[in-house]
Amino acid sequence: MSSKETDKLMNFIEGVVGDRCLKIDEDLGNGFVRLHVSEAEKRQAKHDIRCVEDIVIELLRNSRDAGCKNIFVASYKEKNLRIITIIDDGCGIPPNLFARVFEPRVTSKLDTMITDRYGVHGRGMALYSVKRNIEDVNIIASSVEKGTIIKVCVDTKKCPERKDQSTFPITRVRRGEIQVVKGPHNVPRVLTEFGLEHPDIKIFSGSPAQILATMYNLSQNLLTSNKGGKTLFLENFEEGSLPLWQCVGLVFNVKVLAEILIDHYGLDVSLRNIHRIFNGEIKSLCDLRSALVDKHKMDGMITVSDINPNYETNLVKYIQKNDLDNLSKIAEEAFIKALGKKYFLSLRSSPKVWREKNQIKISFEVEEEDEL
Repeated sequence: MSSKETDKLMNFIEGVVGDRCLKIDEDLGNGFVRLHVSEAEKRQAKHDIRCVEDIVIELLRNSRDAGCKNIFVASYKEKNLRIITIIDDGCGIPPNLFARVFEPRVTSKLDTMITDRYGVHGRGMALYSVKRNIEDVNIIASSVEKGTIIKVCVDTKKCPERKDQSTFPITRVRRGEIQVVKGPHNVPRVLTEFGLEHPDIKIFSGSPAQILATMYNLSQNLLTSNKGGKTLFLENFEEGSLPLWQCVGLVFNVKVLAEILIDHYGLDVSLRNIHRIFNGEIKSLCDLRSALVDKHKMDGMITVSDINPNYETNLVKYIQKNDLDNLSKIAEEAFIKALGKKYFLSLRSSPKVWREKNQIKISFEVEEEDEL
């Protein structure tokens, strides 16, 4: 069959059934497909993986496209190896596709190819390109609607990074928005720009110990149970509804947590640092965008390094649940003494006490006092 005849046949099929089936080489299930070669070629990105910063960009875009609200980026360097663990709470990847997503042309974005400042995304080549350019990349854990944990190990002699990975970019306020104006094109700049462009996503960046402290303390604010242990952790990590990152808050034993971090999070945190986290000596990180906003000066230039991601923006986050319960009892007694008897009111239930940013709120649900 000549090329003209082939084109006519393909046009006829497309006219009858649409072009959707022509894009798909294989349906992998759970919304993932392998694209046809010609379609993958049409979706070529503007650049390939050339450096560590490119890898971080691709992983951030994957987390964004998964609909996450939080991204935790733990990074450190051992000699020539840059180790990065990224934890998000997006839609996740089914376990049976862990290996397949690193194959070429595999994507969950059949009809939603995205073009952003970094190029085209959705051609099914990002993770494949990452894997071909670095020493090791693994999905440590992932679960549908609970998030993904991915760890990369990069030989910086083969895939280089900017020498200066400690300097954050200089920013300026323009038309009411914080914008990056200069600075090295390093990982901190990538994270800062991405955080500013996606205000609905909180990005936390630091050492493994800092990331653990942040996840642990944030999860303590969200969890209502004081019960914990390895069994409860595994039940929630594997089958429960909690995002993967929140499950760390269910473990109160230092040694158990250290084992869990290696096996389930790809984070290497020493027993000493876990003790320090439990004692409140290693503080939570503030997400990059909030740190900028909180320390923002409208009359001049500021740098993220001046803003320090460790800046404590929530003064009540470490108040424990049992202390809030005690406050509820005190509030109940005060209500009855100050208002109840005077206005013939009683409480339907114990006052509800909860934490918000730099605030402790108490809610009283009242009813008319029963007549004797």
